[in-house]
Amino acid sequence: MSYAYRKDKAYSKKMDELRRGHGRRDMTMDLKSYSIIGRDNPEPLTSMPAFDYSKIAEAMATHDAIMDAQAKAGVDPQTVEESKDIMNRAYTYFKIAADEIKEAGRFLFEGTDRYNNYVSEYRQKISKKARTIAPLNDDAAEAV
Repeated sequence: MSYAYRKDKAYSKKMDELRRGHGRRDMTMDLKSYSIIGRDNPEPLTSMPAFDYSKIAEAMATHDAIMDAQAKAGVDPQTVEESKDIMNRAYTYFKIAADEIKEAGRFLFEGTDRYNNYVSEYRQKISKKARTIAPLNDDAAEAV
């Protein structure tokens, strides 16, 4: 549709706005917008042989089906936001506790075999690389 309406400034701008939509709600509303644009101004679309005009009606039907399903689900966006907030707070508190446990474990088990259980894999790899750096041999040291 963007290609078909590229010469019409108003519709071209509308296509750009629809492409920039975010989230599922925007996507369902975009289906309706595409359908309305195609229904109200079909000439550019019918002149394109590769365009399947039945997709316009299918977009509207899909929009209606999604909106019906959302209405039946009765999901309140505010409730979803509150749930996400609770989940994010719980993760943050968990992360703080896990970091405390790791730090205490590193302190308690320093110098033992259990020490590496409390150090991240990333830090373990860095430590191994630092130990594997070859020292300069005598010839290279004399050249410096």
